[in-house]
Amino acid sequence: MLSKDLVKGMRVVLKNGWEADVMAKPKGTRIFLKVYGFETEMGDCWLKDVATVVTPAGRYEALELNDKQKKEAEKIAKLEAMIYS
Repeated sequence: MLSKDLVKGMRVVLKNGWEADVMAKPKGTRIFLKVYGFETEMGDCWLKDVATVVTPAGRYEALELNDKQKKEAEKIAKLEAMIYS
């Protein structure tokens, strides 16, 4: 599923295994989510951290990023590698 197809109310699964509800359409490389983890929280999340999308039919589909989002994800990965190394 393409990131532009995400709409409010859809359920996604993050790469860390937590589930979240989409609260607003993606803007650029971020998306506003309600995350169900240790506690229920709302906030922005990088689209690169979304692993799969639960379709209205109940199927799990991988999230596909567009070229701009892929470039941004690579930049973020480089920064994270510098910080955590």
